[in-house]
Amino acid sequence: SERARAPELQGRPVALIGRQEGGETVLVRACSAEAKVAGLAPGMPAHAIPQRCPEAQTLPFDERYYQRRYYEILAGLDAVTPQI
Repeated sequence: SERARAPELQGRPVALIGRQEGGETVLVRACSAEAKVAGLAPGMPAHAIPQRCPEAQTLPFDERYYQRRYYEILAGLDAVTPQI
């Protein structure tokens, strides 16, 4: 998660933004619980962030990082039980 990469974000509203494959609109791809309480949600247009949660920290959605983490987690689960 972004908080593991940047601990100073702990407890703050965070929105990860980026374009979906083939899309032109910049969207909220993921957001923290604090950002959700303030009214942000995945899939909403990024231009709505300042109105809904002006204190939100916006960061680019790092697709490669999350893909890599996903496969690391799967490898760890596979080491414990190959049935996953």
